[in-house]
Amino acid sequence: MKKVILVSGDPILRQKCRQVENLTDAQAVITDLWDSLPTTGLGLAAPQIGSDLRIFVARVNGLEVAMINPYIVKSSGSFLADEGCFSLPGRMFTVRRFKIVKIRGWVNGIQRTVNGHDNLAVVLRHELDHLDGRMIDETSWAEHGGRVR
Repeated sequence: MKKVILVSGDPILRQKCRQVENLTDAQAVITDLWDSLPTTGLGLAAPQIGSDLRIFVARVNGLEVAMINPYIVKSSGSFLADEGCFSLPGRMFTVRRFKIVKIRGWVNGIQRTVNGHDNLAVVLRHELDHLDGRMIDETSWAEHGGRVR
């Protein structure tokens, strides 16, 4: 079911999400995420629709993936990426991101690794940050070369 995307100020957006214990329980959240992801969107994380589970969906360059309990295995390189966020509507940020990100998690009931380069790496890391309660408007981004516009 399509959910309202929460915006900055809602406390769940700044909280670390809890691990999914039962993969079957995650399916309803995944369905809600896909239903709620705007057609112009590249990704959406569970806390953005009010769930505290470690789940996100991403749709980039023909790849559609729903990841449960994701974590970074490897990252390398860096560049400045311009990003927006549905939970920070109308604002853009320049953020230093990894050029390559390897993330492991559960995909369709199987533990898999997703390799992201460039734009996909940005989306994967952006959504993973949401699961850790981090958003691109935090002061810490400026310490890593990011800036707010």
